[in-house]
Amino acid sequence: MIRIEDIASHPDFRRLDTLQHGIATELRYATADNFVGHSVYAGIDCAWLRREAADALEAAAAWLHERRPGYRLLVLDALR
Repeated sequence: MIRIEDIASHPDFRRLDTLQHGIATELRYATADNFVGHSVYAGIDCAWLRREAADALEAAAAWLHERRPGYRLLVLDALR
């Protein structure tokens, strides 16, 4: 198990803001704008994905960028 405090330095994780091709992030569960009405992360930096998922998302965003300029992917939740 990886402690939340260790994610930033763990090689298996990437920050969402390092992904290319205009991936938008709107982490709803880190705000009150979700079905529970409050942040479920309680101040934790939750803008991380496992490297494998981040790489796949980045590849999908590159594909979309090439075929449909002007469109982009939106990430609503991460760090699960």
